[in-house]
Amino acid sequence: MGGLAPLLGSLAEAYKNLDGSWGKRTLTVVLCLLAVARVAHAHFNLSLLRCGDEYGYIFYSFDDLAAGLSGIRAPGFPLVVNAYELIFPHFGFWPEFQVSLWAAAVIWLYCALVDFDVRRLVAFSISAPLFLSGPALSGASYICSDGMAATFLTATVAAFLAARRTKSGFRLTVLAAFVLMTVLIRPAFLPIIPIVAIAWIVVTPFVAEGTAARFGWQSLAVAGLVLVLPLAVFVGARYVLTGHLGLAAFSQFLLAGHTTAYLKDSHLPYFDSEVRGFAATILERRARLDSPCALAPSDNVGTSSAGAWMRPVRLEHRCYGPWYHTAMLAVIEHGSGKLPLADAGGTYTPWPATGSSAQSPPLPKARVGDPDPWSWGGDRWLHEEIFRSRDGKPAAYFDSLLGRYNKVVLEHESGMYLRWIAGETVIASGVIKDYLVRSRAVRWGGVTAMILAVAGLLTIAIRPGRASIYVRALFRRPDVGERVMAVFGICVPALVIGLTITIVYIYVRYVDAPAVFVPSLVGLVNLRLADAWMEALNERLTAG
Repeated sequence: MGGLAPLLGSLAEAYKNLDGSWGKRTLTVVLCLLAVARVAHAHFNLSLLRCGDEYGYIFYSFDDLAAGLSGIRAPGFPLVVNAYELIFPHFGFWPEFQVSLWAAAVIWLYCALVDFDVRRLVAFSISAPLFLSGPALSGASYICSDGMAATFLTATVAAFLAARRTKSGFRLTVLAAFVLMTVLIRPAFLPIIPIVAIAWIVVTPFVAEGTAARFGWQSLAVAGLVLVLPLAVFVGARYVLTGHLGLAAFSQFLLAGHTTAYLKDSHLPYFDSEVRGFAATILERRARLDSPCALAPSDNVGTSSAGAWMRPVRLEHRCYGPWYHTAMLAVIEHGSGKLPLADAGGTYTPWPATGSSAQSPPLPKARVGDPDPWSWGGDRWLHEEIFRSRDGKPAAYFDSLLGRYNKVVLEHESGMYLRWIAGETVIASGVIKDYLVRSRAVRWGGVTAMILAVAGLLTIAIRPGRASIYVRALFRRPDVGERVMAVFGICVPALVIGLTITIVYIYVRYVDAPAVFVPSLVGLVNLRLADAWMEALNERLTAG
């Protein structure tokens, strides 16, 4: 390696010193500077943008709790929005608020990893990439739950590490509170409860060969009870207040986008009299939708070519929106007698283009006063004119009606529904692939990983005696931080997206929040490659 050898040796020594006291301080300072830079970027570059769901979050009814819990929104995110309004005079600071909470969660995660005696470089490789990309950054401009769910999920992992390390009652309670808030912010994150249980087991230290494993099943049972009990209490209290079982009155609305695809004339006799009326309306209006959505997937099943089973699934994926709106509007008209505008062709659009529910588009970001008036559109119409009007009915009423409708259709068309789940899993894999390709963290991390891999391979090609050192470092046993990230980084997107496709179709927004730890996984891959290369370069190590 000639004159390059001393330089590479010095590089290896400097890298090793990053795990020393100087390196610890440096990594902490760098992480804090990244956090400050992200908040500053939000302040100077991000503007408040229209999401479409703001009204239900901002005007959630906390004064009448029964009315609020009967609505289509779970109370977690409205609670955060309400807390924001107590602190700030208007929503002009919302992007900074979201990014600041995200930065605090990431730094807490870093500190929790360090407290667990995880190497500082591992903790840094997990935490720092989270400032590169993620839902809390891409969604900071929107008053939507995606970014906040990612923030609370990150805080949940930090709280988990603290609770797992100490097993103290107080920290278990804090963990339970963050788990509950994460689920109530984004109900699709319900699988984090079993994921935390899996992580609790995975964090158990590896035992040496011939040593009896000592695992705290009792502590796991206590932790499981502490995690499940608050959610059970919430669901029970909500059922007592509203008569509706669940986290919010919205899942049956979403599922109706699928059952409307499967609905047939032959199903009508199986409905009770109340449901039969709007089911017939759904059939009639579905037939008036634009092609190909007027054709149900069951009428579009082909068998002539390989992969033909996906044809009705792709149709259902494409037409889910019109079918969902058709079912929603039919049940609302049935229960309230109100319906938004119908166009000249007789097909119904969910949001009126004129009238009291349509206001001006949101103005650019304001520093004094809200961007006013907001374009509340259909979200305002849905809440004010239907769910909260003097003669209106709560969302729980309509959701329950659609639940009875969905039950009958799925009993008769279970094969089509199973076909949907299988096909949408295939489609979801493509959406995830596209998401990863567009991810800045994955692109930059992938380039860095290739450079590190080539450098390592060149090193062992020049000095074959270092190959065993390189391989041992590359495939060393994962530490606590790596195991925790593997569990949350893989299980959260797999289970959350899996749950989502049983109810609604998948698009990028539904992938973004569950994939929050993808940058961390990329960071850990790069750290492995860097560790292996540096150890192969270090002259103080021997091949034996």
